[in-house]
Amino acid sequence: MTTRTEVEKAEKAKYDCEYRDKNRAKRNEWSRAWRKANPEKVKASSRARYKANPERERKRTRAWAKAKPEKVRANHLLKNYGITLEQWNALFASQGSVCGNCHATEPGGSGTWHTDHCHETGVVRGILCADCNTGIGKLGDTIEGLLQAVEYLKRKADKA
Repeated sequence: MTTRTEVEKAEKAKYDCEYRDKNRAKRNEWSRAWRKANPEKVKASSRARYKANPERERKRTRAWAKAKPEKVRANHLLKNYGITLEQWNALFASQGSVCGNCHATEPGGSGTWHTDHCHETGVVRGILCADCNTGIGKLGDTIEGLLQAVEYLKRKADKA
């Protein structure tokens, strides 16, 4: 036999669920504001959740990343280069949507374009294909390294 309190609990749960659905935007806004105001509490909660079940949290994170690749990319650009996805897209478009160095129309390598940046200042210089990014990197990201390679090729071309 169902007691009055069990019925009341079920009605309250139904009301709470309906309330959450009707006020989702308001709750999300409140939640964002609270998280922004309490970053240490958010971080501590996240760490505790991860420590309690690390495999579940890794699985959850992988699923989120797979479902939201644009957010992952945007977060990566902001964290590593200090630019938004919109700024990256505008820079790439200003280059004619080609490699900023060799003007290749395909990125090569792993199939993604590379964000070229100064390793000392962090300033983004342009978007490169895999070959140009690797070549510049292997030559030390310096004009001197590139000029040495040019001089080498000139010397060897004369003998060929």
